[in-house]
Amino acid sequence: MLHDLGTLGFDPRAMNIDVVVSGHSHRPNCETRNGVLFVNPGSAGPRRFRLPVSVAHLVLGARRVDAAIVTLDVALPSPKRPARAATLPRGSSP
Repeated sequence: MLHDLGTLGFDPRAMNIDVVVSGHSHRPNCETRNGVLFVNPGSAGPRRFRLPVSVAHLVLGARRVDAAIVTLDVALPSPKRPARAATLPRGSSP
């Protein structure tokens, strides 16, 4: 697991690495480059910007790795409404 793909200081293929999982951007993505699968699962936490809330599903086999982005169906937060002050009748105490 790598936080920022930009900090990867070596060629994964040369190191016999098949999959690199990274994050930081919160942008879900699966792509193969030069025989290496790069996976960014996105973010399963609070929604960031207008990006989907997502995770990655990886299936590791003896000779194959499959990955898919799974978008989680979460409700958008509702706009916050200002709290109303409760009013008590004159002469009342709480």
